[in-house]
Amino acid sequence: MRIVQTFWTANNSLLENGFGWPHPQYHLMSWALSCLSLRENYNNVVFYTDSNGYKVFIELLKLPYTDVVVQYDDLSCPDIHWAYPKIFTYSLQKEPFIHVDGDIHLPCRLDASIESGALIAQNIEMGTQYYKNMMNDLLRRDYRMPEFLHKVLERDVIPSYNAGFLGGNDLDFIQEYCRIAFQFIDDNGLLDFHSRNLSVNNNLLFEQTLFAALAEERGKKVTSVLDMVVPDNGYDYFRFCDFYRFEEVKFLHLLGGHKRNLRICELLGKTLLNRYPEYYKLH
Repeated sequence: MRIVQTFWTANNSLLENGFGWPHPQYHLMSWALSCLSLRENYNNVVFYTDSNGYKVFIELLKLPYTDVVVQYDDLSCPDIHWAYPKIFTYSLQKEPFIHVDGDIHLPCRLDASIESGALIAQNIEMGTQYYKNMMNDLLRRDYRMPEFLHKVLERDVIPSYNAGFLGGNDLDFIQEYCRIAFQFIDDNGLLDFHSRNLSVNNNLLFEQTLFAALAEERGKKVTSVLDMVVPDNGYDYFRFCDFYRFEEVKFLHLLGGHKRNLRICELLGKTLLNRYPEYYKLH
């Protein structure tokens, strides 16, 4: 299985900007542990980035990706819409793949039953008022969108798949999904730096909710890496961030506010030191 990862710096310095982490070193440690744990289990791990990312992750940290594609130097996109380059990476794939975020750490290879899935995502999410409020904000903007997507946004429970892992073997569906996402982004000016529609919530809509809505519309089965439904605000420390359980879980995903938890950051560093001391020294 081909594993792909994406990092776009948006012309921010990796050595000065924490990208949501308390300190840049923790951000770099997370990427290092993510790459190294993936390479321990997969022979084909490809990194899509820009020249700034190449200089730090490849030239400085020497992360052992099997291939690196410098793709995003000329990407014109407000950095608040960080999921856009991920979707661009999905659209470039010509063989079955799984895209894995850089805050995911994998102690062992995924089961063959997951890798063989037509469509693959981290887990299905149970929408609560948390996502509903986000989508209501976007609905008030009167976006242009396909009817099937508009209908799911009007539900009390918004469908979504966590895209920490996303990909699959059904490349025709994935290409259609990317085309619809790009059309939505273009139609609503989400690449315009002066647009009134700029919102971090757009990422949820055009990546995770669109994927779920289109899979439902086309009657497609999605195989989840984590075979359970997680409330949209239910990504707890014990299940997703506890490095003491690293060898016991399918994966850890340090998403959202967990990145700002200093205890998690310290355990991340200790795990990198214990498993890959030669890379820890570079941080």
